[in-house]
Amino acid sequence: LGFHPGIIILPRVNSAVKLTARGGGRWAVLESGSMRPDVTPPAQPDGSAQPVPEPHTLRLILAAALGFIALYSITVVGTAADTLVYVSNLLAYRQQGPGASPRLLWEFGHLVWRPIGYVLWLAAHPFLSSWSGDNPVLEMTAVLIAVNFVVGLLLTWVLFLVCRRLGLTGPAALIVTAGFLLSSTVLNYVHSGMSYNPGLLAQLTALLLLLEAMRRPGRAVALGLLAGCALALSVALWFPYVLTVPSVLLAGWLIHPAEPGPDRPSGRGSLRLVIAATLATAVVGVAFFGVGAALGHISSYPAFRDWVVNSAHGINPDRRLMRLPTGVTRSFFYMGDDGFILKRFIFGDPYAPASAFDILRAGIWKMVVVFLGIAGLVVALARRREGWPALAVLLCGALPALGFAVVLFETAEPARYEPAYPGLLVAICAALLLPKNVRAPRWLLAGVFAVMALVNLKAYAWDLRAGASEDLARAVLVQEHTAHHGVAFITGFRDHLSSYVQKHPFSPMNRQNALPLFHLVEPGNVRLPVWRQDAACRMLETWDAGGEVWVSDRLVAPRPKPTWDWAEHDDSRIHWTDLPAFFTPLETDSHIGGADGFFRVTNAARNRAALQAVCSR
Repeated sequence: LGFHPGIIILPRVNSAVKLTARGGGRWAVLESGSMRPDVTPPAQPDGSAQPVPEPHTLRLILAAALGFIALYSITVVGTAADTLVYVSNLLAYRQQGPGASPRLLWEFGHLVWRPIGYVLWLAAHPFLSSWSGDNPVLEMTAVLIAVNFVVGLLLTWVLFLVCRRLGLTGPAALIVTAGFLLSSTVLNYVHSGMSYNPGLLAQLTALLLLLEAMRRPGRAVALGLLAGCALALSVALWFPYVLTVPSVLLAGWLIHPAEPGPDRPSGRGSLRLVIAATLATAVVGVAFFGVGAALGHISSYPAFRDWVVNSAHGINPDRRLMRLPTGVTRSFFYMGDDGFILKRFIFGDPYAPASAFDILRAGIWKMVVVFLGIAGLVVALARRREGWPALAVLLCGALPALGFAVVLFETAEPARYEPAYPGLLVAICAALLLPKNVRAPRWLLAGVFAVMALVNLKAYAWDLRAGASEDLARAVLVQEHTAHHGVAFITGFRDHLSSYVQKHPFSPMNRQNALPLFHLVEPGNVRLPVWRQDAACRMLETWDAGGEVWVSDRLVAPRPKPTWDWAEHDDSRIHWTDLPAFFTPLETDSHIGGADGFFRVTNAARNRAALQAVCSR
């Protein structure tokens, strides 16, 4: 038997059966009722399973890492989101010295992200000062982005190992890893200074540790405690990851690795593992937020409530359920302006009407691909009993994330759904491991991965590089004319001038106080109803500080151009006509740029009186 292929059918027994293969071979134990043989490697003296050498695994991991580096090199960021906000917080904390508010560092939503960035910047500053010209803004930005690059490399490794532990072959694990790296959320934020991908890495690391604990029963408790610490870290990096902690823990209870040790943990053993991980998550998580609250001087319930509420940054959009399909789609596909075309069609935008053909030509087909893929995955797992555990893990992660976005937060931002990725990974691997005669899920997932790769590579490697010259020209105008405490008013974050700042974090325009922009309106923000008061007060503050006020020509245009990314009725509290109605009565005395330039508001008594009346309200 040691020299010829064969099989031994053993009855299921309660006691462990220890088998030893000679000549480097290994035994395949087929238990009654299982769908495929479990490879049982020899046991170590401590009872844990000795890992079976997997040919070419290291080569595949290296290939995946090199693939990530190549992908990172050819792609650019679509939006850096709040990266520059974090940098400004770190800079303010440094400049204010001992009297700085600790809440500049310890924010409830991203509890440890700013402290991590600050500590790493202090360590890296001596090495970066010559490169940056001793500019802390560039250095802090570089540190946060560098962390995400390292996270991307580690994420590649962990994704691959989780896929292998779940039973995929090396090539299949490589393809699934590439699919997750090519998702729009991961691909975009790996170029930024955000904490979304680090949180995902922490949760997937916890999943890997739980799977490893099933292979090493002798070390299960220790690995479970480490998994709990990783889950707590994910929540401290971005609080919404707390919603999917139960999904990862459920995976540790229901999902078994493809190659368990000779002493496969019983149901009671799996429960002990999950309990250990749960207790570690709770204790370490409470410790994280307890320390953050103490350092932030949070000593009462009202202060704690404000600490939590302020972490939402005022985001409170309406029509959340209507925005859900595009938000989920953006998590996987780059949509660009497709969402605006869809809004213009649904809301009947009078300035840029969209037809049914326009939305078909735009991105509605991407939504069809995403939801067809999700539906096919759910159906494939639901139809076979062996797929039920993975389906439970998927639903346990996806439903809370969706519910949180719809009920409490907002649904348009693609990162809201990234916490559900660990459950999605488990479900995809389970679908690919269904019997070979079940081909539909494989072809469906392969099609979604292929289309996603084509769309996102085209966007992040090519399309997002275009249009930079026009935005640069407007940025230079602002920089030259807003020196000495000046400010430039633009429509909002959808103005490409704001996008330019985010897409080029190391541009000279991003240095300290180089490009002071005031974003006038932000649909979905709680402060939208008082945008006039905010604008009036900001103008008066600028004049009091000796600066000049420049306003974009777009804000007095009778109608917006389609390229300005404005969708009428996107937020029922604001209309385009409100903007020129506010700025047109103000006296002006100068103009810069061409048709898309800026005009200067005169620091005159009449303007001051009118703005003071608005500001005081």
